[in-house]
Amino acid sequence: ISLGLVGSEMCIRDRAQIVREIQAALSSSSSYQRAAGVSVAVRDVPPARIPELMELLRGVLAQSYGYTVSYVLLPIWGANDPAGAMEFARSLGMARRQTAITSVIGGWVKMDLEGALAYVDAMPFGSSRTEAAKAVVRALAEQDPARAMAYIKREKLGTTRSTGPTANLFSVWGASDPQGAAAELLKMPAGKERDYAPVSYTHLTL
Repeated sequence: ISLGLVGSEMCIRDRAQIVREIQAALSSSSSYQRAAGVSVAVRDVPPARIPELMELLRGVLAQSYGYTVSYVLLPIWGANDPAGAMEFARSLGMARRQTAITSVIGGWVKMDLEGALAYVDAMPFGSSRTEAAKAVVRALAEQDPARAMAYIKREKLGTTRSTGPTANLFSVWGASDPQGAAAELLKMPAGKERDYAPVSYTHLTL
């Protein structure tokens, strides 16, 4: 059943159905299936209706795996109305707030990178800023890898994990500019962070 609109509101029957489908999706033991299920449940929801739906889902967000709803819907809201989406994210309880803020930033950077950067720069240092900065790096890596590298250093996001921001950056950078990525990689001090960086791609020859 596609979403119906009555005036400015979703049909009660349809929005109730969406909530039920989301709750059913969250019962899966697989994170991929949960995300896919939520995405399917909201596939016909216009971006302008996401704020209304998120208000209906406040209780669901607090449930086990409720953060999946933020992962799926808040980037869309953040891309269309970052101020409104961020206000909602900050109104959530501590258990869900950080994930929600990061999700908003993830959508915001796709439409207004500089605005999202300015917002993160104004955040106090701490775990919330670090996670938000990682979302910025993903967008920067696609648009300006060298700037992304400088941002990782400035925000001290370097990590020895093979799935960390540095490794992810070099995966993107190596695909678009292998020689530039290689040159930057060789500037890094020896250590696990440098060792893990090339793991993300196999087509870059140093």
